Amino acid sequence: MSHEFHICHPSCDHGATLSCASCCGIYNYRGHDRRLVSDMLSMQTALMESWDGSDADMERVRAEAEARRPEPRFAVIYNCPFAGFLDAERSRVGCLLHPLVRGRDLREYCRYGHRTCGEARCTAYTYLTAAEAGAVAAAAPDWYLYGLCITDIDLVKDFFELCEMRLLGPVDPGRVTREPVLAAAFADYLALKENWPFATDPGRYGKYFFVGRDYHIYMIDYRKLGASFPHHDGILISLGSVIETRAELEGAVGIVDEKVDAFMEAYADAKSMARAG
Repeated sequence: MSHEFHICHPSCDHGATLSCASCCGIYNYRGHDRRLVSDMLSMQTALMESWDGSDADMERVRAEAEARRPEPRFAVIYNCPFAGFLDAERSRVGCLLHPLVRGRDLREYCRYGHRTCGEARCTAYTYLTAAEAGAVAAAAPDWYLYGLCITDIDLVKDFFELCEMRLLGPVDPGRVTREPVLAAAFADYLALKENWPFATDPGRYGKYFFVGRDYHIYMIDYRKLGASFPHHDGILISLGSVIETRAELEGAVGIVDEKVDAFMEAYADAKSMARAG
């Protein structure tokens, strides 16, 4: 990916209020719904606002944050007590110890220190193209859904692969950033990450679960369902699906196909209008 696109805080061209703090563990709770995550970030933000500037009081802030929040879903993933909201509107999330926030670098107070936090890059930086990441930034309505989706490689890449299978040719994700009708259609698809009816297992995070310190990837037993391996598999497991019957599988695939078809219809219409113009 081009280093011109910053996934943690996208440029103004892609929406100035979007941001991601997934690497800080903000979603690492059972049932990490919007309200729970918002409440935890608000609590940690308020605690940092009460900090008196001393080392001892910073330890008080850390201890209170860790005592007042639920147990993490996976102990191996660190829920940083210094992640919070960066603006009064509660529209951007990130590191409350960052020098751009505090005027000086306080990240040595966190577990990993300023070097690790400053240099760490999630898999989205490696595997998403700038066009794919830009499409998520253009479509996601806020920090909550942006952070969930931008870090889910399969959710993004497999969607555009399904689109290309429909078109029998290349699809340009970059058009999402330029054409509002495509951004709306892609946003409707991304909303599945928050409202997926087949995500019934609280012990997973998308497709991942941990046994001790080792992570594993959940697999749907399609043979048991009497079905062939679908092209939708990466999307289904990334959405946290638990599929127990053939009818559930067909229903889940059908929902994804509806979103893909709607996007491709908008894609074709926008292309036709451009040619006519």
